[in-house]
Amino acid sequence: MPRTKKLETRKQDILQSAFECFVQFGYSKTSLDLIAQKTGISRPLIYQHFKDKEDLFACMIEERFSERYALAEQSLLSNSSKREKLLKLVEIIVLKDWSLISNSFHGAEFFSELLNTLPAFEEKYRKKFIQMATSVLQNEDLAEVFRFSLTGLTSDNPSMELLHKRINILVDCVCHY
Repeated sequence: MPRTKKLETRKQDILQSAFECFVQFGYSKTSLDLIAQKTGISRPLIYQHFKDKEDLFACMIEERFSERYALAEQSLLSNSSKREKLLKLVEIIVLKDWSLISNSFHGAEFFSELLNTLPAFEEKYRKKFIQMATSVLQNEDLAEVFRFSLTGLTSDNPSMELLHKRINILVDCVCHY
């Protein structure tokens, strides 16, 4: 395997291990040593890709969300109904990792740390979500209410089944507004 391919594969492995550690143990209890151990590498190899834990956290979040938002934007190009487009948008952005995050004791800390450590990131993707929802709903205010409502639907850490039920009700409401 060429060196650049191996480095990129290692970086992806580190990012995946970091995500799993941050979700399982929370930001404060996740160390670079723990991430290195989970990845099966030494801690110094992490520094070939990231300057510190905060940089790794920021890169992990950016990578996950930029990939998700690109998929979501593609799904909005379909000829599906408004309802189907909104459900697909939520599936890609919110539900993809929900079972992992919701089953973790530190899932709430994960999102809290995201907002506290990376407020510019949160703002960027908040705007992007509202822009995509607006393209479906044709109403920016309604799209913003939809986004904030989604946040409320997850606040009590519901099961995947209950969250699906809630999301379907919300999508039906905004599509019939």
